[in-house]
Amino acid sequence: MTQPPQQEAPPGGMTACLAEQRTGLPGPSAKSRRAVTAPVPRREARSGRSIHRLFAEQAEAVPLFTAMVHAGKELRYRELNAQANRIARLLADRGAGRGQFVALSAEPSPELLAGLLGILKSGAACLLDESGTLTGGRSIPGFTGAAVGLAAPGRKEALSRGRAAGGTSWLALDDGLLTEGEAPEAVPAVSADDEALVVCRPTPLGTRVTRLTHGTLAEACCREISAAGITSSDSAAWLPGCGSAAFVRSALPFLLAGADVHLLGGELADNPSALHRSLGGMSAAFLPEEACAPLLAQGRLSLRLLYAGGPSWKRVELPAAGRTDEAGHTGCGRPASGTAAQPDVHAE
Repeated sequence: MTQPPQQEAPPGGMTACLAEQRTGLPGPSAKSRRAVTAPVPRREARSGRSIHRLFAEQAEAVPLFTAMVHAGKELRYRELNAQANRIARLLADRGAGRGQFVALSAEPSPELLAGLLGILKSGAACLLDESGTLTGGRSIPGFTGAAVGLAAPGRKEALSRGRAAGGTSWLALDDGLLTEGEAPEAVPAVSADDEALVVCRPTPLGTRVTRLTHGTLAEACCREISAAGITSSDSAAWLPGCGSAAFVRSALPFLLAGADVHLLGGELADNPSALHRSLGGMSAAFLPEEACAPLLAQGRLSLRLLYAGGPSWKRVELPAAGRTDEAGHTGCGRPASGTAAQPDVHAE
């Protein structure tokens, strides 16, 4: 039986940890804040919670912490939360809400995360379209699709028509949408059994669809935070090309823990030495499988966690004891037994 929707409490569920957070808040630098630890959602306290509520609590607790770094620009938790609230307000004005879908089509980017959080804050479910066709899910058999969608501003041709071939009305995730207007906190009524994320990924055998409820998504993120020991002291890095769904599912646990997310330049994929330098000070990295061995061959790393793959991730076992063997040689790592604690976002 579907649970009735419950209005979630306003941010403040972590008030026990906030007293020491309200003094000595750091500046914008991700690395300058490491003496302060942000509150992390406890597994025993997540009942009835949702991704957007847990994120809003972090944004209230550590507003000046860096949430994401991309193309040399830093986005703070306060700013990312405000962007999501603006998106939620616009979507609500257009009729989005519980039981409906809003399509999202964007590459890994700050706009992708703001779009996802904004959709969830509107009460609707996010239809993450990785096909790039801007059909709003209407090409999927048995799925009616989304009336409204959010897309990266780079897809100007489809957006300029205002309505793509599938009938979805698309809005560009540009500065006007993200930064203009008021940003009151959006607190939608949702149930743990409501759908939160639907991923549509093209495969050689057709479109693969994965559905995650609010409860399942929050549970998976909190489980990964606990299993991997993620805290606000962590910095995690991704190379582009991993896919939107893989990026979202692997980045969310770090955001919910108050850590910072770094999206590196694609040119680093073929330059192991430059990638090695860029990962200095990072504690986690999500990389293409073919990039891992050349990276580890470069020498010692600060990484505590390394994942290979995309769209699904596998934990790579790092060389032990300072990342070098007794002879001083650096190991190349190997897949750890099993997979990462987080489930494959594309699992059926």
